[in-house]
Amino acid sequence: MKKLYFLLLLVMTSIFFSCASVQSANFPPDGVYSYDFEHYVDCIEAVYIYKSCGMDAYQNMQKKSWGNAVLMQGGLFVEPETGILISISQKGAISSPENPSFSGTYKKNGDFFFQGYYEENNQINKISVSGKLLFSDKKDRASSSYDGDFILTDNGTARKQKVKIENGLYIWEYAEKQDDDFETWPVIVSADGAISCGFEMTVQSGIKGFSEMLVSSICETIGRVGKDGTIGLKTLTRNYGTGQSGEDSVISYSGIRGTENFNQIQKARAENSKITEKLMKSKGRIQNPKKENPPEWYSDFIPNNERFLYGTARKTHDDKDTALKIAELTAVSQIKSYLAQNVASYTEAQKSMSQGSRGASSFFSAIDSFSFINLPYTVENSVYDEKTKTAYMVVRLERSEGEKGLMDFE
Repeated sequence: MKKLYFLLLLVMTSIFFSCASVQSANFPPDGVYSYDFEHYVDCIEAVYIYKSCGMDAYQNMQKKSWGNAVLMQGGLFVEPETGILISISQKGAISSPENPSFSGTYKKNGDFFFQGYYEENNQINKISVSGKLLFSDKKDRASSSYDGDFILTDNGTARKQKVKIENGLYIWEYAEKQDDDFETWPVIVSADGAISCGFEMTVQSGIKGFSEMLVSSICETIGRVGKDGTIGLKTLTRNYGTGQSGEDSVISYSGIRGTENFNQIQKARAENSKITEKLMKSKGRIQNPKKENPPEWYSDFIPNNERFLYGTARKTHDDKDTALKIAELTAVSQIKSYLAQNVASYTEAQKSMSQGSRGASSFFSAIDSFSFINLPYTVENSVYDEKTKTAYMVVRLERSEGEKGLMDFE
């Protein structure tokens, strides 16, 4: 009897682990996801240049966006704002095959956080991203009866838009493009045809004691697609801050299903639609490429352990001291973003229990606060490669010191 019980237990255990393996292998599952995010971009290099001249400067951009769609295929998706390819492992670790500095975590409840840095116009920008990435069940999106190609007219400028709806996703582009047009991205159409998407963006820059500027923009679009082949949308925009009026501007859009050949967004085979191509098209360029062989001790990402929190960075610059200092500031900002995310997660949990509204961003607030804190970090390794003009930097912070900072905020 004992032997039979043991065999039964062995079989049950084998089945359990087999199921667990299957579930793990399918995480995250392929398909369409809703993607709501908060971006914080800190222009570290520009700030350093000012500070090297004795000026206390700051320059950052904060953006919150909702209603976006992304397509997950084999644990890969393209991040809408940056166009960077993001990878999620079966254990929820976030990285990027196009930017080795990117690292973060994705939880099964949809919460995610990743950070890294990239160069734009030969200057380093630090980016931190937090948000919600949730699987979108096909039954929760618009059915095929809503599909089609539409012509929409902007009642403000009279410009025509070419719209495609497919697989519960909505994408558009102007019929006649202009140089200052922004790049559009697919959004989700709910099962009843409703559309709701938008963004809030704030740019802050200044030199303390001299001049400071803050400009914010809000743009929110709501509307509905009808099964009768009609679309009606309204977009509310407001710009406020330095030199802005703060007045609301409402633009209405209306349109009908058409049969015109829509060039770049015309419908192709379902498995190879232009919307699918758009969702999986990254910028395709490798950011922060390695300069020959870095030191053996250097990695663009070093995982934290029980004792230390780590930050790493590299910077190419003709001046050794400038390269080392910018790399150091960037590496320290990695630790600060990690700590800020922990504070934000705690604050959001408290807010959701009390109000549950979108409200002000705890994430932005936490990063802003940590950016002014002097952490007692240690430079573990640093070197400047004269041949490649590249500085490599690894800094670390005692985890206990980081926890002190968290306790001060919480």
